[in-house]
Amino acid sequence: MMSHGVKLYAEIFVNAEGDRQYSTFESKEMELFADYFTNTAYNSFFFSCYPVQATTQIKEFGYFYDEPDSYSIEVKGGRETDKSRELIQMRMISKQPDKQIQSFYRTLQKRLKEDLGLAET
Repeated sequence: MMSHGVKLYAEIFVNAEGDRQYSTFESKEMELFADYFTNTAYNSFFFSCYPVQATTQIKEFGYFYDEPDSYSIEVKGGRETDKSRELIQMRMISKQPDKQIQSFYRTLQKRLKEDLGLAET
């Protein structure tokens, strides 16, 4: 992640009105990140090379409104209970993604395929 300038973010809902909170994680904090999957307020996570603090209109429209979409990979799923684990699905949001995030996406897909046999070909 770091070699591509990409950060990992988790999105949770903080109230019934749908206000969101974003947390970022470093590689050494993966156990803390994994705890989000059991949080009932967890919504999704994403990778981005666009800084969250630079976004506007997050409260009204969510993170991917307007410019950040071409710098991000949305990841849905991953919720976990004591009986089940939800499938994780990744997607490039923009049809014309930024080169930096596109390079990260290719590298991530390659690593998943080689290391875990998980990525689609």
